[in-house]
Amino acid sequence: MFCKYCGKEIENGKEVCDECASRQTNVVNEQPVKESVVTESTSPIKDNTVNSSNNTANTTVNNTTNNSVNQKSKVAAGLFGIFLGSFGVHNFYLGFTGKAVAQLLITILSCGILSPVSAIWGLIEGILLLAEMLVSWTNNMCKDVLGSRWKKFAPYVLFEAMFLAVANLSGLLGLTPPTANICVPLALGIVTGFVIHFAAIKYSGIKAYLKSYLDPFPIMLPINIFSELVTPISMGLRLFGNIFSGTMVMTLIYYVLGKLALGVIPVGYILTPFVTSVLHAIFDVFLGLIQVYVFMLLTVVFIAGKIPEE
Repeated sequence: MFCKYCGKEIENGKEVCDECASRQTNVVNEQPVKESVVTESTSPIKDNTVNSSNNTANTTVNNTTNNSVNQKSKVAAGLFGIFLGSFGVHNFYLGFTGKAVAQLLITILSCGILSPVSAIWGLIEGILLLAEMLVSWTNNMCKDVLGSRWKKFAPYVLFEAMFLAVANLSGLLGLTPPTANICVPLALGIVTGFVIHFAAIKYSGIKAYLKSYLDPFPIMLPINIFSELVTPISMGLRLFGNIFSGTMVMTLIYYVLGKLALGVIPVGYILTPFVTSVLHAIFDVFLGLIQVYVFMLLTVVFIAGKIPEE
């Protein structure tokens, strides 16, 4: 039989429970109602809780996967719009069949005469898709590094990204990238330095900001001042060195191919389209965009290092 108070099994006829020391007046020889009720009532709750947790986890995984796929799709669609916009490839890729067919018909039915119209149309849509991705990417970077203060600095970091992307990719149009001139990256680095120190004064206070130059010992004051002055200059010089070296390599390649084109066998005419396309993809697109990312990352990291933790 069982104790009617605690449910502990006791010997038949025993009046006092050894577990809870309760006197058994009306002893019953069956499993107590308390245990059965708890077992029956908590099991569905437990099952529902587990199912709810599993559903939440699955929903989170699915949302993350969908967001990742959407982001990749927008990047690919943006590139399709820029390079193949006259055929509506980007809209076919995104599932906007109506616009895609319209762009394709404009190009085909006009025998290519109106293809610049659909090409410009696709170019604008491609730029908008990439710009949307750039804004989202910049915001996520600032959130991860700066926390809740990211909104204060995200516009400036986005300005850096857009300016450097246009400047570094201008080599694809046969222009000399502005960042290959030392004045441009140095000016951008100095402006970024002002933003970094503004963030330090705003969130730490002028007193704490000035005191930081005396850490860890007052004798370190000249070294600390020198390091703060060097930081924005080094950012500008690093950017200038990478872009300028790529520009010089492309200039030498074009010079060599030009000399080959003047030879008896016009090897230069054959090699130029293939060699220059690959090198422009490496130096202007890949390395140019890498420099954009590095400059943005250095900016937010230096800002985060100057503001106190929340």
